[in-house]
Amino acid sequence: MPGSKPKTQNCGGAATPVPSKAGIISSVASASGVVPQIALISGKCIGTLSAVAAMFDIAILEEGASLYVTDPSLTGEKDGQAPVLSAVSEKGKAADLVRTLISFLPPCAGCGVAVSECKDDLNRRLANALPADAASILSSVADNGRSIPVSSSGSLLCSFAEIGGVRCGIVISDANKDGGKIDALSARTAARFVDLCDAYSLPVVTLVDSLGLAVSGENEKAPYSTDLARLAFAYTGANVPKVTVVIGHAIGAAFPLLGSRSTGADVVYAVDGAEIGILSADAAVAFAFDAALAEGRTKEELRDEWKQTVASPAAAAATGEIDGVIPASEVRCRVASALLMLSAKGTVDAPYRAIRPL
Repeated sequence: MPGSKPKTQNCGGAATPVPSKAGIISSVASASGVVPQIALISGKCIGTLSAVAAMFDIAILEEGASLYVTDPSLTGEKDGQAPVLSAVSEKGKAADLVRTLISFLPPCAGCGVAVSECKDDLNRRLANALPADAASILSSVADNGRSIPVSSSGSLLCSFAEIGGVRCGIVISDANKDGGKIDALSARTAARFVDLCDAYSLPVVTLVDSLGLAVSGENEKAPYSTDLARLAFAYTGANVPKVTVVIGHAIGAAFPLLGSRSTGADVVYAVDGAEIGILSADAAVAFAFDAALAEGRTKEELRDEWKQTVASPAAAAATGEIDGVIPASEVRCRVASALLMLSAKGTVDAPYRAIRPL
């Protein structure tokens, strides 16, 4: 109100202004992409402050905490929302998770890629066959099996970790969730995560095992095409080192959207036996081999032929889409070598870039 004085609070005898919600919003927006910002939500976060929490880089919700735009007593909705990049912590352990994140993230933008002494074997080999679940794959690739997950919903999991002593962000497809297909939430989450990594000079490692785009009415209700476009923009615009490995399938839009050579990846590998193509083998047989089926060839023969020729890693390497075909056992050491090689990639002079929720 005109002529009114700002509210004050007494801190040790000195009166200091209490920041308004608008002032908090301005401060958070100004610091976005300049210094890491972590929100800890330990109770109800409703109204304007829910938007403020979504502006932070990462939000930690303590068990029992909730985030709503409108109080559930007015809407009847029982399920609250969650910021795009968030983690739920047990009671009493949220502060520890915040400390872990603060110790991992750089103090500010422009610090360059962080490389420290590797406390794991740089040449450690994995099993000849990768584990079936994304969490186990992540554990096997990260130094000493340690990672800091910052998303747990959707088919793309995002986590911080060190690989070969290089601090990085990892995006990994969870093939156990609808074949790793990219839905609207997954695209939105991965895009925000890549933006975050780019702002703070954290290389992006992408491990792809996806059958393409998800088909559902829920996705179409969301701004699905916008979320996919945001994912493409995030990878294309990121200046940090980007290393991608196709560890299973990269079908349809999954390959170009998830850290492909075309979207600026520095190094791209595919595991021996991976499948890369615009169509899956089953879809290719159904759409393109009517004449061959009429001649008496079996679907199994045609599927194998498609995988060994058109959709093989060798075919992708021949067109320059990947740099090499590697055994599954070498995924960790190849990624570590690539990160160390790219660690001097210049991002120090890159302009600050606000990390916007949308």
